[in-house]
Amino acid sequence: MKLFNKISALALAAAMTVGLAACGSQTEQSGSVIVDENGQVSLSGNTINVSGRAAKASTKVTPEEVYTLTVRGVDKDDMPIGGFLGPTDYYRGNGYKLDSLITDDFFKKLVDCGLNYVIDTKNSAIGDYGETLLDLADRHGISWYMRYDDIMSLDNVNTLKVETAENMAEALRPLLSHERFAGLYGRDEPSEIYFQYIKQALSNFREAMAILGNEAKDLGVYVNLFPQVGGTQLSGTDKPITYQEYLDGFYDCDPFFLEFDSYPITGLENTVAGGWLNYLGTMNRSAKANGVAWQGFAQAGGNFSDVPGAHRITNENELNYDVNTMLAFGAKGINYFPCCFPPEWVIYTTEENTNDNSLINKYGTTTPTYYYAQKINNNIKAMAPYLMNSAHMGVILNGDGVCAYSASAPDKLDSFRQLKSVGGDPSLVGCFDYKGGSAFVVVNNTLTEHRGEIRLDFDDNYEYTVIQRGTTNNVIAESFVLTLEAGECALVVVK
Repeated sequence: MKLFNKISALALAAAMTVGLAACGSQTEQSGSVIVDENGQVSLSGNTINVSGRAAKASTKVTPEEVYTLTVRGVDKDDMPIGGFLGPTDYYRGNGYKLDSLITDDFFKKLVDCGLNYVIDTKNSAIGDYGETLLDLADRHGISWYMRYDDIMSLDNVNTLKVETAENMAEALRPLLSHERFAGLYGRDEPSEIYFQYIKQALSNFREAMAILGNEAKDLGVYVNLFPQVGGTQLSGTDKPITYQEYLDGFYDCDPFFLEFDSYPITGLENTVAGGWLNYLGTMNRSAKANGVAWQGFAQAGGNFSDVPGAHRITNENELNYDVNTMLAFGAKGINYFPCCFPPEWVIYTTEENTNDNSLINKYGTTTPTYYYAQKINNNIKAMAPYLMNSAHMGVILNGDGVCAYSASAPDKLDSFRQLKSVGGDPSLVGCFDYKGGSAFVVVNNTLTEHRGEIRLDFDDNYEYTVIQRGTTNNVIAESFVLTLEAGECALVVVK
């Protein structure tokens, strides 16, 4: 490696990984730049003084209330990054049976991708593989939600079971020795007719937690909602209801968090469902109004068996956009679906389902989407201490991007505190209160504009923490440009 003590701000902008450029200045930056033999630049920990002037300390205000998503075993400053559907030994069909994926190697792949928890919808905590899975979860440091149908079963109205708090506590107590046992899988996409049972189950579970004491304080029950589908599907009866009525019924259950299916990648390549940002805005405001954190599904697969041809497998730009727009709208967690190839899908032909329809396929092989997610998760981990301690305040949109946002949305902004304006290529900027200060998630709001240049203009010369692609740097400037790939995001925190 070569060490350069000085480099001009404009030359730096052309080379550096974090993509910063000077705005109206060619002042030399202080500090050192390390360039490896491939020309890659690492500036982690350096301060880039674009203005050549001393930074002004920003004004702080009373911090806003922050709603967080807690998963047992995951540090409070880490963002929960999950995968829906864990490994099984159920891969059989058309006359064959594949090897079990309940192995150390498989768990290592999950962790290497950046996941810190899994929703295991197939295996029971007291089933044939329950103890093995929880031992593997502890060994690899990945939290695990599991079924326990003897004390909570919400899959079918005809087989519903909700035990008393005392019986739940007795059954759960032995599982607490597993540090990464996160709680129970409750229900995916319940209709309104299930809410009365979910409400009782969550109430009993919380009472059981109280009986078990401090060791059980971070346990939870996983429940995930329908997206904005038809009214009779939401109600589960022949009487339709609105999506707002559906949400209101769910909040009455006192959920641990809000999560909802969301598959915006449909139609032609490099397109996203037109109402995507309005959907995120609605869900974020809904969660905030009800005092809970929310997380969304990231579309890690396509060609789903129940809606063949309606959802595509995402390319890298699209998965970036899917995840990063959720972060810009205040998501406190990301959940990839499918994490593992659903075992029931092996009976379908390759035309209906492909091996790449997951992060890890039925053979235990990583897919292209796995590596897209790995890069995204590396960046999320670096941003998480700020994002998990921030309250979402609104969004700024600049230019004609992939998706528009309703002009009447109450959280659509033209500026926010120190940030006067946003210019350059189309962008979406999520605005946050970070412990009384200001933070911004800046997203390239295109799926084709690689190396898009997004200019941030502030009202004075501040110092900023800038995180992009998992690398953290400090910048001093009044205005500067972020260079972002299509769908990519960076975090800017005003010091």
